[in-house]
Amino acid sequence: MPAGETPAIAPTRPAEGSQPRWRDLTHGVRPRGQERWRYDFTPRTPHGEPATDGRTVFVSAVRMEVEGPTDGEVFAFDLRDGTLRWHAAVGGLHGEPLAMVDGLVLVDTIPHCARRGADTPGVVQRGCMEPGPGGLVGLDARDGTVRFRTAFTSESLRARWSGALVDGAWWMHDGTVALRGARLPTGAPGARLAMPGAVTTLTAIDHDLIYTLDARPATRLAARSPSQPRARWEKALPYRGTCPVVVAGPLLVVPAFASSGVTGAPRAVLRATGADAWSVPSPPHTVEGCGALDGSVYWQVQDLELQGFAVGDGRRRGRWALPSPPTSDLAAALDGVFYVSLPRRLAGIDEADGHMAVEVVTEAAAAEGMVLCAGHGAVVTRDPGLVVGFD
Repeated sequence: MPAGETPAIAPTRPAEGSQPRWRDLTHGVRPRGQERWRYDFTPRTPHGEPATDGRTVFVSAVRMEVEGPTDGEVFAFDLRDGTLRWHAAVGGLHGEPLAMVDGLVLVDTIPHCARRGADTPGVVQRGCMEPGPGGLVGLDARDGTVRFRTAFTSESLRARWSGALVDGAWWMHDGTVALRGARLPTGAPGARLAMPGAVTTLTAIDHDLIYTLDARPATRLAARSPSQPRARWEKALPYRGTCPVVVAGPLLVVPAFASSGVTGAPRAVLRATGADAWSVPSPPHTVEGCGALDGSVYWQVQDLELQGFAVGDGRRRGRWALPSPPTSDLAAALDGVFYVSLPRRLAGIDEADGHMAVEVVTEAAAAEGMVLCAGHGAVVTRDPGLVVGFD
Protein backbone atom coordinates (compact mmCIF):
# COMPACT_ATOMS: atom_id res chain seq x y z
CA MET A 1 0.00 0.00 0.00
CA PRO A 2 1.46 3.42 -0.96
CA ALA A 3 2.75 5.58 1.90
CA GLY A 4 0.11 7.86 3.32
CA GLU A 5 -2.82 5.95 1.85
CA THR A 6 -5.65 5.18 4.26
CA PRO A 7 -6.42 1.46 4.46
CA ALA A 8 -9.93 0.26 3.69
CA ILE A 9 -12.15 -0.26 6.72
CA ALA A 10 -14.78 -2.93 6.28
CA PRO A 11 -18.10 -1.44 7.46
CA THR A 12 -19.46 -3.11 10.57
CA ARG A 13 -22.94 -4.11 9.66
CA PRO A 14 -25.54 -3.43 12.36
CA ALA A 15 -26.22 -6.32 14.71
CA GLU A 16 -27.47 -9.45 13.04
CA GLY A 17 -28.60 -7.93 9.77
CA SER A 18 -30.76 -5.33 11.48
CA GLN A 19 -30.80 -3.00 8.48
CA PRO A 20 -30.96 -5.28 5.46
CA ARG A 21 -31.24 -2.52 2.86
CA TRP A 22 -28.98 0.16 4.30
CA ARG A 23 -26.19 -2.15 5.41
CA ASP A 24 -23.16 -0.01 4.77
CA LEU A 25 -22.94 1.89 8.05
CA THR A 26 -20.28 1.67 10.72
CA HIS A 27 -20.05 3.18 14.19
CA GLY A 28 -17.71 6.10 14.70
CA VAL A 29 -17.60 9.87 14.91
CA ARG A 30 -21.02 11.44 14.35
CA PRO A 31 -20.82 13.38 11.06
CA ARG A 32 -21.44 17.11 10.97
CA GLY A 33 -23.14 17.09 7.60
CA GLN A 34 -20.53 19.33 5.93
CA GLU A 35 -20.34 18.73 2.19
CA ARG A 36 -16.90 17.70 0.89
CA TRP A 37 -17.62 16.80 -2.74
CA ARG A 38 -20.40 16.05 -5.20
CA TYR A 39 -20.79 14.39 -8.59
CA ASP A 40 -23.60 15.08 -11.08
CA PHE A 41 -24.54 12.00 -13.14
CA THR A 42 -26.31 13.93 -15.93
CA PRO A 43 -27.41 12.59 -18.45
CA ARG A 44 -27.56 9.49 -16.29
CA THR A 45 -29.24 9.23 -12.92
CA PRO A 46 -28.16 7.11 -9.95
CA HIS A 47 -30.29 4.04 -9.38
CA GLY A 48 -30.87 2.74 -5.87
CA GLU A 49 -28.69 2.59 -2.78
CA PRO A 50 -24.88 2.72 -2.85
CA ALA A 51 -22.36 0.43 -1.12
CA THR A 52 -18.93 0.97 0.40
CA ASP A 53 -15.84 -0.86 1.62
CA GLY A 54 -14.99 2.02 3.96
CA ARG A 55 -12.66 3.78 1.53
CA THR A 56 -14.60 3.75 -1.75
CA VAL A 57 -18.31 4.33 -2.41
CA PHE A 58 -19.92 2.40 -5.27
CA VAL A 59 -22.93 3.85 -7.11
CA SER A 60 -24.94 2.51 -10.04
CA ALA A 61 -26.39 4.88 -12.64
CA VAL A 62 -28.58 4.54 -15.74
CA ARG A 63 -30.14 6.52 -18.55
CA MET A 64 -33.89 6.86 -18.03
CA GLU A 65 -35.83 6.28 -21.25
CA VAL A 66 -39.45 5.60 -22.19
CA GLU A 67 -39.00 1.85 -22.00
CA GLY A 68 -37.17 2.03 -18.69
CA PRO A 69 -33.60 2.46 -17.38
CA THR A 70 -30.85 1.52 -19.84
CA ASP A 71 -27.10 1.82 -20.37
CA GLY A 72 -26.12 0.94 -16.81
CA GLU A 73 -22.73 1.66 -15.25
CA VAL A 74 -21.19 1.28 -11.82
CA PHE A 75 -19.03 4.16 -10.54
CA ALA A 76 -16.43 3.99 -7.76
CA PHE A 77 -15.53 7.21 -5.89
CA ASP A 78 -13.08 7.88 -3.09
CA LEU A 79 -15.36 8.26 -0.07
CA ARG A 80 -13.35 11.14 1.41
CA ASP A 81 -12.54 13.37 -1.56
CA GLY A 82 -14.77 12.14 -4.42
CA THR A 83 -11.97 11.11 -6.79
CA LEU A 84 -13.41 8.84 -9.50
CA ARG A 85 -11.42 5.62 -9.16
CA TRP A 86 -13.12 3.68 -11.98
CA HIS A 87 -16.40 3.14 -13.78
CA ALA A 88 -17.60 0.01 -15.54
CA ALA A 89 -20.44 -0.64 -17.97
CA VAL A 90 -22.56 -3.62 -16.94
CA GLY A 91 -25.21 -3.59 -19.70
CA GLY A 92 -28.86 -4.38 -19.39
CA LEU A 93 -31.20 -2.71 -16.97
CA HIS A 94 -30.27 -2.32 -13.35
CA GLY A 95 -31.79 -3.95 -10.37
CA GLU A 96 -31.11 -2.17 -7.10
CA PRO A 97 -29.36 -1.76 -4.69
CA LEU A 98 -25.67 -2.51 -5.03
CA ALA A 99 -24.12 -4.90 -2.55
CA MET A 100 -20.51 -5.13 -1.38
CA VAL A 101 -19.52 -8.68 -0.39
CA ASP A 102 -16.00 -10.07 0.12
CA GLY A 103 -14.26 -7.70 -2.30
CA LEU A 104 -17.01 -7.94 -4.95
CA VAL A 105 -19.52 -5.29 -5.98
CA LEU A 106 -22.75 -7.11 -6.87
CA VAL A 107 -25.43 -5.65 -9.13
CA ASP A 108 -28.43 -7.32 -10.73
CA THR A 109 -29.03 -6.54 -14.40
CA ILE A 110 -32.11 -7.27 -16.47
CA PRO A 111 -31.97 -8.26 -20.17
CA HIS A 112 -33.12 -5.57 -22.58
CA CYS A 113 -33.38 -4.95 -26.30
CA ALA A 114 -30.91 -2.87 -28.26
CA ARG A 115 -33.26 -0.71 -30.27
CA ARG A 116 -33.34 -0.85 -34.06
CA GLY A 117 -33.31 2.40 -36.02
CA ALA A 118 -34.28 5.95 -35.17
CA ASP A 119 -37.28 7.07 -33.14
CA THR A 120 -40.59 6.79 -34.95
CA PRO A 121 -43.27 9.36 -34.00
CA GLY A 122 -46.07 7.68 -32.10
CA VAL A 123 -44.18 4.40 -31.67
CA VAL A 124 -43.08 3.61 -28.13
CA GLN A 125 -41.92 0.02 -28.58
CA ARG A 126 -39.33 -0.37 -31.32
CA GLY A 127 -38.04 -3.62 -32.69
CA CYS A 128 -35.12 -5.39 -31.06
CA MET A 129 -31.85 -5.57 -32.93
CA GLU A 130 -30.28 -7.91 -30.38
CA PRO A 131 -30.89 -8.68 -26.71
CA GLY A 132 -28.63 -7.14 -24.11
CA PRO A 133 -27.15 -9.42 -21.45
CA GLY A 134 -28.66 -9.75 -18.01
CA GLY A 135 -27.74 -11.55 -14.82
CA LEU A 136 -26.05 -10.92 -11.50
CA VAL A 137 -22.74 -9.19 -12.22
CA GLY A 138 -19.79 -9.41 -9.82
CA LEU A 139 -17.23 -6.60 -10.21
CA ASP A 140 -13.80 -6.54 -8.58
CA ALA A 141 -13.98 -3.68 -6.08
CA ARG A 142 -10.37 -2.69 -6.83
CA ASP A 143 -10.69 -1.87 -10.53
CA GLY A 144 -14.20 -2.74 -11.77
CA THR A 145 -13.14 -5.85 -13.68
CA VAL A 146 -16.08 -8.19 -14.33
CA ARG A 147 -15.39 -11.37 -12.36
CA PHE A 148 -18.59 -13.18 -13.28
CA ARG A 149 -22.08 -12.82 -14.72
CA THR A 150 -24.83 -15.32 -13.97
CA ALA A 151 -27.59 -16.43 -16.32
CA PHE A 152 -30.40 -15.74 -13.84
CA THR A 153 -31.91 -12.38 -12.93
CA SER A 154 -34.96 -10.82 -11.33
CA GLU A 155 -36.18 -9.87 -14.82
CA SER A 156 -39.75 -11.04 -14.46
CA LEU A 157 -40.17 -9.55 -11.00
CA ARG A 158 -39.46 -5.97 -12.05
CA ALA A 159 -39.27 -4.87 -8.44
CA ARG A 160 -36.66 -3.66 -6.01
CA TRP A 161 -33.85 -6.19 -6.03
CA SER A 162 -32.85 -7.72 -2.74
CA GLY A 163 -30.28 -10.33 -1.89
CA ALA A 164 -28.90 -12.13 1.13
CA LEU A 165 -25.66 -13.95 1.92
CA VAL A 166 -26.05 -17.43 3.44
CA ASP A 167 -23.26 -20.01 3.73
CA GLY A 168 -21.07 -18.42 1.05
CA ALA A 169 -23.82 -17.97 -1.54
CA TRP A 170 -25.60 -14.79 -2.58
CA TRP A 171 -29.34 -15.55 -2.75
CA MET A 172 -31.59 -13.45 -4.97
CA HIS A 173 -34.66 -13.59 -7.16
CA ASP A 174 -34.63 -15.99 -10.08
CA GLY A 175 -37.79 -14.96 -11.88
CA THR A 176 -40.98 -14.15 -10.00
CA VAL A 177 -41.49 -17.20 -7.76
CA ALA A 178 -38.04 -18.62 -7.07
CA LEU A 179 -34.73 -17.85 -5.37
CA ARG A 180 -31.29 -19.01 -6.45
CA GLY A 181 -27.89 -18.84 -4.84
CA ALA A 182 -24.71 -17.71 -6.63
CA ARG A 183 -21.58 -19.13 -5.00
CA LEU A 184 -19.01 -16.47 -4.22
CA PRO A 185 -16.50 -15.48 -5.45
CA THR A 186 -17.08 -17.41 -8.71
CA GLY A 187 -20.79 -16.76 -9.27
CA ALA A 188 -21.42 -20.46 -9.93
CA PRO A 189 -25.18 -21.08 -9.76
CA GLY A 190 -26.50 -23.23 -6.95
CA ALA A 191 -29.85 -24.76 -6.21
CA ARG A 192 -33.09 -23.05 -7.27
CA LEU A 193 -35.72 -22.76 -4.56
CA ALA A 194 -39.28 -22.70 -5.91
CA MET A 195 -41.66 -20.52 -3.88
CA PRO A 196 -45.47 -20.60 -3.60
CA GLY A 197 -45.63 -16.86 -4.33
CA ALA A 198 -43.56 -13.84 -5.24
CA VAL A 199 -40.79 -13.03 -2.75
CA THR A 200 -41.26 -9.35 -1.89
CA THR A 201 -38.50 -8.85 0.72
CA LEU A 202 -35.43 -10.92 1.57
CA THR A 203 -32.77 -10.89 4.26
CA ALA A 204 -30.83 -13.52 6.18
CA ILE A 205 -29.59 -14.48 9.61
CA ASP A 206 -27.20 -17.30 10.48
CA HIS A 207 -28.07 -20.16 8.08
CA ASP A 208 -31.64 -19.04 7.31
CA LEU A 209 -33.26 -16.93 4.63
CA ILE A 210 -35.94 -14.64 6.09
CA TYR A 211 -38.47 -13.54 3.49
CA THR A 212 -42.01 -12.35 2.83
CA LEU A 213 -44.24 -13.91 0.19
CA ASP A 214 -47.08 -12.24 -1.68
CA ALA A 215 -49.51 -15.12 -1.11
CA ARG A 216 -52.86 -13.30 -1.20
CA PRO A 217 -55.11 -12.80 0.66
CA ALA A 218 -52.30 -12.68 3.26
CA THR A 219 -48.60 -11.98 3.18
CA ARG A 220 -46.56 -14.88 4.55
CA LEU A 221 -43.41 -14.35 6.59
CA ALA A 222 -41.09 -17.36 6.53
CA ALA A 223 -37.71 -18.69 7.64
CA ARG A 224 -36.00 -21.33 5.53
CA SER A 225 -32.59 -22.92 5.36
CA PRO A 226 -31.58 -23.23 1.69
CA SER A 227 -30.47 -26.80 2.39
CA GLN A 228 -33.97 -27.85 3.45
CA PRO A 229 -36.86 -28.77 1.12
CA ARG A 230 -39.40 -26.53 2.86
CA ALA A 231 -39.67 -23.56 5.19
CA ARG A 232 -38.85 -24.13 8.85
CA TRP A 233 -41.89 -22.02 9.69
CA GLU A 234 -44.37 -19.74 7.93
CA LYS A 235 -46.77 -17.20 9.37
CA ALA A 236 -49.63 -15.31 7.73
CA LEU A 237 -49.59 -11.56 8.38
CA PRO A 238 -51.89 -8.71 7.36
CA TYR A 239 -48.88 -6.97 5.81
CA ARG A 240 -48.78 -5.00 2.56
CA GLY A 241 -45.44 -3.28 2.16
CA THR A 242 -42.03 -3.35 0.50
CA CYS A 243 -39.95 -2.71 3.62
CA PRO A 244 -38.00 -5.74 4.88
CA VAL A 245 -38.36 -7.11 8.38
CA VAL A 246 -35.69 -6.12 10.88
CA VAL A 247 -33.69 -8.82 12.67
CA ALA A 248 -33.25 -7.92 16.35
CA GLY A 249 -31.59 -10.73 18.31
CA PRO A 250 -34.23 -13.43 18.91
CA LEU A 251 -36.97 -11.30 17.33
CA LEU A 252 -38.06 -10.22 13.87
CA VAL A 253 -39.68 -6.78 13.80
CA VAL A 254 -42.27 -6.34 11.05
CA PRO A 255 -42.48 -2.67 10.00
CA ALA A 256 -45.64 -0.61 10.19
CA PHE A 257 -47.32 -0.24 6.81
CA ALA A 258 -50.18 1.63 5.17
CA SER A 259 -52.06 0.52 2.06
CA SER A 260 -55.40 1.30 0.45
CA GLY A 261 -57.00 -1.70 2.13
CA VAL A 262 -55.35 -2.19 5.51
CA THR A 263 -52.91 -0.40 7.83
CA GLY A 264 -50.79 -2.08 10.46
CA ALA A 265 -48.62 -1.08 13.41
CA PRO A 266 -45.12 -2.47 14.09
CA ARG A 267 -45.09 -5.97 15.52
CA ALA A 268 -42.54 -8.62 16.42
CA VAL A 269 -42.41 -12.39 16.13
CA LEU A 270 -39.97 -14.92 17.51
CA ARG A 271 -37.17 -15.67 15.07
CA ALA A 272 -37.05 -19.35 16.01
CA THR A 273 -40.74 -20.18 15.55
CA GLY A 274 -42.64 -17.22 14.10
CA ALA A 275 -44.85 -17.03 17.21
CA ASP A 276 -46.21 -13.60 18.14
CA ALA A 277 -44.05 -11.60 20.58
CA TRP A 278 -45.69 -8.16 20.70
CA SER A 279 -47.68 -5.69 18.62
CA VAL A 280 -48.14 -1.94 19.01
CA PRO A 281 -51.87 -1.56 19.84
CA SER A 282 -52.77 1.50 17.74
CA PRO A 283 -51.98 1.45 14.00
CA PRO A 284 -50.85 4.73 12.45
CA HIS A 285 -52.88 6.66 9.90
CA THR A 286 -49.89 7.09 7.60
CA VAL A 287 -46.49 5.43 7.29
CA GLU A 288 -43.64 7.33 5.67
CA GLY A 289 -40.70 5.06 4.84
CA CYS A 290 -39.08 1.99 6.31
CA GLY A 291 -37.69 1.35 9.79
CA ALA A 292 -34.28 0.76 11.34
CA LEU A 293 -32.83 -0.55 14.58
CA ASP A 294 -30.43 1.40 16.80
CA GLY A 295 -29.39 -0.45 19.93
CA SER A 296 -32.53 -1.80 21.57
CA VAL A 297 -35.00 0.57 19.91
CA TYR A 298 -36.80 0.20 16.57
CA TRP A 299 -37.46 3.52 14.79
CA GLN A 300 -39.90 4.33 11.98
CA VAL A 301 -41.62 7.48 10.66
CA GLN A 302 -45.39 7.28 11.21
CA ASP A 303 -47.99 10.05 11.13
CA LEU A 304 -45.18 12.53 10.32
CA GLU A 305 -43.37 11.65 13.56
CA LEU A 306 -40.23 9.67 14.25
CA GLN A 307 -41.48 6.99 16.64
CA GLY A 308 -39.33 4.56 18.62
CA PHE A 309 -40.39 1.24 20.17
CA ALA A 310 -38.45 -0.99 22.55
CA VAL A 311 -37.44 -4.17 20.78
CA GLY A 312 -38.11 -6.30 23.85
CA ASP A 313 -41.77 -5.42 24.41
CA GLY A 314 -42.89 -2.81 21.87
CA ARG A 315 -43.29 0.01 24.41
CA ARG A 316 -42.82 3.52 23.10
CA ARG A 317 -39.34 4.95 23.64
CA GLY A 318 -39.54 8.20 21.69
CA ARG A 319 -41.85 10.35 19.59
CA TRP A 320 -40.61 13.40 17.71
CA ALA A 321 -42.35 15.55 15.10
CA LEU A 322 -40.55 15.98 11.75
CA PRO A 323 -40.20 19.44 10.19
CA SER A 324 -41.62 18.18 6.86
CA PRO A 325 -42.84 14.94 5.27
CA PRO A 326 -40.16 12.47 4.10
CA THR A 327 -39.53 12.37 0.36
CA SER A 328 -38.38 8.75 0.08
CA ASP A 329 -38.44 5.55 2.12
CA LEU A 330 -34.78 5.81 3.17
CA ALA A 331 -34.30 4.90 6.83
CA ALA A 332 -31.00 4.35 8.61
CA ALA A 333 -30.16 4.58 12.32
CA LEU A 334 -26.72 4.72 13.88
CA ASP A 335 -25.06 6.20 16.98
CA GLY A 336 -28.25 7.87 18.20
CA VAL A 337 -29.16 9.45 14.84
CA PHE A 338 -32.01 8.44 12.51
CA TYR A 339 -31.38 9.47 8.89
CA VAL A 340 -34.33 10.39 6.69
CA SER A 341 -34.87 12.10 3.32
CA LEU A 342 -36.50 15.54 3.60
CA PRO A 343 -36.98 18.10 0.81
CA ARG A 344 -33.58 19.28 -0.49
CA ARG A 345 -31.60 17.56 2.27
CA LEU A 346 -30.59 14.43 4.11
CA ALA A 347 -31.59 14.95 7.75
CA GLY A 348 -30.23 13.18 10.80
CA ILE A 349 -32.72 13.34 13.68
CA ASP A 350 -31.33 12.95 17.21
CA GLU A 351 -33.18 10.00 18.75
CA ALA A 352 -32.85 11.42 22.27
CA ASP A 353 -34.65 14.72 21.80
CA GLY A 354 -35.76 15.03 18.15
CA HIS A 355 -33.53 17.94 17.11
CA MET A 356 -31.78 17.90 13.74
CA ALA A 357 -28.28 16.69 14.59
CA VAL A 358 -27.01 16.25 11.00
CA GLU A 359 -28.04 18.14 7.87
CA VAL A 360 -26.61 17.56 4.39
CA VAL A 361 -28.03 20.14 1.99
CA THR A 362 -28.39 18.49 -1.44
CA GLU A 363 -30.93 20.78 -3.19
CA ALA A 364 -32.45 17.55 -4.57
CA ALA A 365 -36.00 16.26 -4.33
CA ALA A 366 -35.09 13.09 -2.47
CA ALA A 367 -32.28 11.05 -0.99
CA GLU A 368 -32.46 7.42 -2.12
CA GLY A 369 -29.58 5.85 -0.22
CA MET A 370 -26.50 6.52 1.88
CA VAL A 371 -23.33 5.01 3.28
CA LEU A 372 -21.49 6.03 6.43
CA CYS A 373 -18.08 4.93 7.67
CA ALA A 374 -15.99 6.43 10.49
CA GLY A 375 -17.65 9.83 10.24
CA HIS A 376 -17.42 10.04 6.43
CA GLY A 377 -20.57 9.57 4.36
CA ALA A 378 -22.12 9.79 0.93
CA VAL A 379 -25.76 10.24 -0.05
CA VAL A 380 -27.30 9.44 -3.45
CA THR A 381 -30.16 11.68 -4.65
CA ARG A 382 -32.66 12.03 -7.48
CA ASP A 383 -34.03 15.14 -9.23
CA PRO A 384 -31.20 15.91 -9.78
CA GLY A 385 -29.22 12.69 -9.70
CA LEU A 386 -26.16 13.30 -7.51
CA VAL A 387 -23.81 11.64 -5.08
CA VAL A 388 -22.73 14.02 -2.32
CA GLY A 389 -19.85 13.25 0.03
CA PHE A 390 -19.92 14.69 3.54
CA ASP A 391 -18.38 14.45 6.99
